[in-house]
Amino acid sequence: LETEIKFLKSQVNPHFLFNSLHNIYGLTILQPDLAADQLLKLSDILRYMLYDSNEDQVPLEREVEYLKNYIELAQLKDSRGMDIRFEVGNGMGGLKVSPLLFIPFVENAFKHSQIEDLENGFIHISVKTEGSRLIFKVDNSKPKHDYTKDKVGGIGLANVQQRLRLLYPGKHQLQIDETDHAFKVHLELDCAWET
Repeated sequence: LETEIKFLKSQVNPHFLFNSLHNIYGLTILQPDLAADQLLKLSDILRYMLYDSNEDQVPLEREVEYLKNYIELAQLKDSRGMDIRFEVGNGMGGLKVSPLLFIPFVENAFKHSQIEDLENGFIHISVKTEGSRLIFKVDNSKPKHDYTKDKVGGIGLANVQQRLRLLYPGKHQLQIDETDHAFKVHLELDCAWET
């Protein structure tokens, strides 16, 4: 079980790393001060992926910070005002989650939404808690024509579903809805961890 979970976590998409480095390189020429800040965000992401993700659980705030850094780096390539929202509720103190649990959904949103389409593209992400219950949502636009930026996939929905079954048996509800114009993920977790 532990080997399978580690394998599933290890499949995080490296394409993001290469894109981030390329975008930060561009900033070193155009906006060196901003490049330094973004490089620190990338460093924090890598530290989280390499070290914190070896833990069974991490503080929810740390997972949220990881997502925030990821989203900010993903926005570097286009400064025209894409419709990307990341809402975080209050009251996360004390809750813990399995690391790298939400990133596959966020990666898929960036990969499949054609967010660069300023008229129709959107990505809306929220993380909220109600007691020990965590509610995570991702809504993203779905282009009219089949569109995928990256043929080399990340962890994939099937793998994250398997991780949820292994880590939160009977303690999660995952609903994925697809319409002609949008893709919606609604995940609820009971974060009351048994030791």
